[in-house]
Formats: sequence, structure tokens, C-alpha cells
Amino acid sequence: MPTVTPTRFWSEPYRVLFPLAAAVGAGGAAAWTATLAGSGPPTNTAQHGLLLLFGAIGSGIIGFLGTAFPRQNQGARPGRAWVSAVSGTQLSVIALLVAGWWWPGAQSAALVLSAALWAGIAVWAGRIAWPSLGRQSDPTTVLVPLCAAAVAVACGWALFTPRSGLRLALYAGFVPIAFVLLDRMLPFFSRKLPGFDGHRKGGLMPMLVGLIPLRVYGELGPSGRSIDPDLVGNGSLAGLASLGLLVVVLRQAHGWRPLIGLKEPLVAVLHFGWMAFAAGFAADALMPLGLTLPGAGLHFHTLGLLT
Repeated sequence: MPTVTPTRFWSEPYRVLFPLAAAVGAGGAAAWTATLAGSGPPTNTAQHGLLLLFGAIGSGIIGFLGTAFPRQNQGARPGRAWVSAVSGTQLSVIALLVAGWWWPGAQSAALVLSAALWAGIAVWAGRIAWPSLGRQSDPTTVLVPLCAAAVAVACGWALFTPRSGLRLALYAGFVPIAFVLLDRMLPFFSRKLPGFDGHRKGGLMPMLVGLIPLRVYGELGPSGRSIDPDLVGNGSLAGLASLGLLVVVLRQAHGWRPLIGLKEPLVAVLHFGWMAFAAGFAADALMPLGLTLPGAGLHFHTLGLLT
């Protein structure tokens, strides 16, 4: 194995942020389990969601973007200053979110800090993506900066309505980022597998740009507030948009031969994440009909992001 020097450690974001994501995810899930059992900290569903989405999943996505996005777009790798600043800010966000279980003001501070962090990431990603636009119009190049900006907006939104902010961050930010990255990575890592006959299909970006705003609008409703505090959302429109997104998921995956990919651990994990998104959109589409439990789609999407 190559030697990991301090310089290399602080110039490869995943080395810092991936362990942080795993620790926060495990700790947050354990705390919520204890809360449900009556012996945990004084947290509620919104606080639990804020910690897992902006804390655990946010850490993992930032670490992945800092590692992969510059390589995909022939940009400069993050240096020690970038990794230190981003990791330190994200750790502060997590600490404030946990403190918010006892002191509500800490949660507000965490969301303000997280909004500033994601706005900075959007600017950073935009600066890397801009020179690439003349060479390619890949969905990752265009959507990653826009979705990072959407996460920043969602953090601000969550100051007033936490559940709405969570949904906005999930459906307009984290899920599209992971979706377009998986669409790029899965065929790339599968292309040398015997019998693989899939490829990346065009037209993904306009379909996502058309359906994601409908999904978000259907979730939040015309008033800008969540229709149901129990994660039900705004029935028919959200369900129809989710059905359209499910069709997009299945269209992109046609020919990817997941049974072949299961033989390779890395490819198997990517397929698992893709299938979790498919299950999430299917659950969202069936929820208005009363065929799935409220929040089932949200947790499937979370599972897909964690992989």
C-alpha cells in the first residue's frame, strides 16, 4: 500500500470526510434508535433528518466531489487549505446540529454555517466546471454546481421549516448529484466486465431539469411549506414526477446487466445505490395511492446516498 503522508492525507478529501460521514451516520442512527426506545437524547424527526442529511450524507458527498469532480473535469485538485477549511466547517456544522438537540439556537447556527459552506462548494464546483463546458456538456458538469447551490438554499429554507428544507436538499440537491455521478461511474467501471453491453444514454439532463422542479414543487406545495409534517408530501403531482423519475432511472440502467456487476464489489455497491434510488422513486409514486408508508421513499433515497 502507498504511504499516506500528512500532505497527501490533507489533499485527498475522502480520507477526512468519508470517515466523518460514517461516524456521524452510525452515531445519528444509534441516537435515533435510542430515542425511539425512550432512552435517547431529546431529538425529533426533523433534527434526526438534519443531522443525517446535512451531517453524514453531506460529508460523504463533499468528500466525493472534492476527490472526483476535479479529475472528471481536468481541474486542479484541492489543496491542504481547501480540505482543512471544508472539513473544519463541516465538523462545526455537525457539532452544532448535535448541540441543537438541547439548544435550538445551535441548530439555526448550524444551518447558516452549512448554507455558507454549500454556497462556497457551488462556487468552487462552478469554477472547475466552467472551462469544461466548451469541451463537454456532461450532466455532472452542469448539474453539480447548480445542485450544490440548491443545497445552500435548502439550508436557509430549513431555518423556517426544517422538513421542507430537508426535502428541498434531498430532491433538488443530493439525489440529483448522486444520480448523475452514478450514471457516469456505473458504465465506466462496468465496461470491461464480460458480457456488459450498456452505455450512458443521452438526454438525461433535460429530463432531470424538467422533472426535478415538478418533484420539488409537488413536495412543498404552492405555499412553499410541506403539506404534511409526517413526510407525506403533496400527493398527485409529487407522485407523477416520481413516476417520471423512476422511468428515467430504468431507462438509464437498461443494458447495464446488474447480475454481471454483482461479481465486482465496487460495481455491486454502485448497482445497489442505483436500485435504492429506483425503489425510492417507486415508493414516492405509490405513496399517494396509499400503497407505501409515509417516508419510505425518503429512506430509500437516503440508503442510496449512503452507498
